[in-house]
Amino acid sequence: MRSIRFSVNGKPIPKGSHTAFMVGWPNQNWSAGKRNAALQRLAESIRMGRYPQITMTHNNSKQLKKWEKKVADRAILALRDSGDSAMLTGAIIVQVKFYIQRPQNHYVNNNNGPDHDRDRYGNRPLKANYEKLWPLQDPDTDKMMRSINDAIQGVLFKDDNQVVGCIPFKFWNSREGVSIVVREVGDMNGTGRQFDIDSIAEKMIQPSLEGL
Repeated sequence: MRSIRFSVNGKPIPKGSHTAFMVGWPNQNWSAGKRNAALQRLAESIRMGRYPQITMTHNNSKQLKKWEKKVADRAILALRDSGDSAMLTGAIIVQVKFYIQRPQNHYVNNNNGPDHDRDRYGNRPLKANYEKLWPLQDPDTDKMMRSINDAIQGVLFKDDNQVVGCIPFKFWNSREGVSIVVREVGDMNGTGRQFDIDSIAEKMIQPSLEGL
């Protein structure tokens, strides 16, 4: 069974909510005369059976495109470095650790303290018990997972129907990024089945910073 591992530095971008736009619909900044004329054209088109075109866009489409390209580029390199450039076939699971930037209020306020109190990234020590906290806030884990799957489809695997399981976790970290493992899992009757979901999740819950 093959597996592809790689990491990507940078802020994870979620697959944002969709916004619908009707082509030709008056802009709120238009003058009253221009708006009325546009509405009359739309009404006439509907009466003639020509319905207006509806387009959908993500609320964060520019950031999302850049992020998905960055993830896809790293996936291409990881596939090349794996020694087999063929895409994964059959059933796969996608494991992702999302690392979210810690807010400054997690750290001890000792700006004037000695340099040896800081870590290699210049961060102050964490407040008591703050290392145990989960990031219970945006970005949404499910939406971040969608952007990862869309980025690696067509790079590491052909069809998203091959994805039979996703195991995402998000952690606080001093640096933002993601750590990704895409692995083939074999069939369900035990032949070639080399995974245990519980043990994988147990290992993933340790927020290793390897590769970031």
